[in-house]
Amino acid sequence: MVCEPALAVATAAVGTANAALAKRVLETIPLFMRYLRQDMQRLHEQLDPGQMQILGMLSHHEFSVSELAERHKVSPPSMSKTVNSMVERGWVERVPVPSDRRVVHLKLTPEGLRMLTEIQGAMVERVAEVVATLSPEDCERLSGGLDVLYAAFGSPGATGFYHDGPTSAASAKPEAQPVGY
Repeated sequence: MVCEPALAVATAAVGTANAALAKRVLETIPLFMRYLRQDMQRLHEQLDPGQMQILGMLSHHEFSVSELAERHKVSPPSMSKTVNSMVERGWVERVPVPSDRRVVHLKLTPEGLRMLTEIQGAMVERVAEVVATLSPEDCERLSGGLDVLYAAFGSPGATGFYHDGPTSAASAKPEAQPVGY
């Protein structure tokens, strides 16, 4: 929830309509994320959203702990603790870099990929069930709105954590777009 003093400051800075729309975005996205987080934790109690992001990132290529920490805006020791728990669960393995013995990359294990695939599939299915209750017109509006949000919050050429770009309803390819937080 956006408090009224914050809304007043934003209104003075960007105008009433923009501030009201920003408030709606800031109130809607957490509802959606809470919905997904609860469903994800129902499927697997030990997996948290940060770990889900890491699994998704590692499904595309290897990263070092420091690279993951930088992308997640956390300290390397904090990321190291998260990674250690994922290694202990068999979801991630450490792989030495032959060209630089000081560097270790993290790689998704088959068990980690299984976990990621299972959770992503269940999340896509759950959201699809909700979307199926919408009218075709609302589905089109939702798709257009998501494209607008992606364009507004992404920078040109940016791929975020591990997304390749927006996916419209017409070009959706679930197997090509990882689900993340």
